[in-house]
Amino acid sequence: MDVIDKLQAFFDGSSSTPNKAIEYYQRARQEGLLRCYDKYGQVKARQATDLERVETIIDGVVETVNAANPGDWIITGVKGENYVLTDEKFKSRYRHVGKDIYEATGFCWAVKYVGPSFTFEAPWGEQMICNKHDYICSTTYDDDQGDKDVYRIERQAFLATYKLQGAIR
Repeated sequence: MDVIDKLQAFFDGSSSTPNKAIEYYQRARQEGLLRCYDKYGQVKARQATDLERVETIIDGVVETVNAANPGDWIITGVKGENYVLTDEKFKSRYRHVGKDIYEATGFCWAVKYVGPSFTFEAPWGEQMICNKHDYICSTTYDDDQGDKDVYRIERQAFLATYKLQGAIR
């Protein structure tokens, strides 16, 4: 049984965890499966001036719902999906290149998910679906911070915006 099979077997047998995405991420970290990916490309972004409801829709499916508070950023990704980042996170992951266009400068730790679809609570408190071959990610690797910001990126959106950085640091 290889490491991926062990990870999947562990995950399939686990039903007591309150957040399967966090559990999968933790297990992948323990098994040495996390890889660091650089984000690349350009996006459109605007800063919210009022409280706004933001649906992330990919290929006609609502992936999750979030709220943008005044000062947060609403980003339109490569598949036309909208998502929200706080001002602090946005400034650490993007740089302005013109009008409403921003270039990605961030990175994440990620592992490809290999099991059946499941739903989990995203860091912003809403339900999010994870499907086979999506990526479970965090911008922080270590135990103390990484588990607080575990999220999922749809497979095609991930492949269009992230490139493998190299070996685990």
